[in-house]
Amino acid sequence: FVEETLDEVAVARDTFLLPIGDFSFTSDSERAHAVAAMLLPFVRELITGPTPMHLVTKPTAGSGGTLLCDVISLVTTGQSAPVGTEIPNDDEGRKRLTALFLAGEPIVLLDNIKEIVQGSVLAAALTSEWWMDRFLGQSSIVRVPVRCLWLATGNNPSALHEMVRRIVRIRIDTGLERPADRPREAFRFPDLKGWVREHRGELVHAA
Repeated sequence: FVEETLDEVAVARDTFLLPIGDFSFTSDSERAHAVAAMLLPFVRELITGPTPMHLVTKPTAGSGGTLLCDVISLVTTGQSAPVGTEIPNDDEGRKRLTALFLAGEPIVLLDNIKEIVQGSVLAAALTSEWWMDRFLGQSSIVRVPVRCLWLATGNNPSALHEMVRRIVRIRIDTGLERPADRPREAFRFPDLKGWVREHRGELVHAA
């Protein structure tokens, strides 16, 4: 790299970190995992095979888990992440995933996972390059690629052994009993989603 290129990389790095600067990551590793999640959609077609679920964990509601997922989605797609719930470990869960993959959703967000991240249906989807299932009400089989960014949030969710190796943790902890009561003035960007929308072009260029 020439010196000018290295300078450009440094500027891009600082720009790309701006929208996640107000989140209380518990370590540099957790912040790095958030950056990785935000970069993944830009390079997804360079990756052969499955990618893990990025799980945003926090000790209490109001810590900013869903907001972080929204920021990641806004940077990468220009829209807030479509919110979903836990995937049932049954035919209904398979049907829901099939519908999401057929729709070509770039991001699958499972919000407010209650206790345990588990289930053979979700585990299979997370480790599959291709997904096969039967069309609803038909005998024909559909085969679609699994190319989405997987996101999930939860208050101290645990994960069974079969899921641990399929998850990248992003831990947030404000240290506050009621983090949702923080005043807007406590944040660099009080309207963070609005700021990301306004500056998305710069963030995409930085990516």
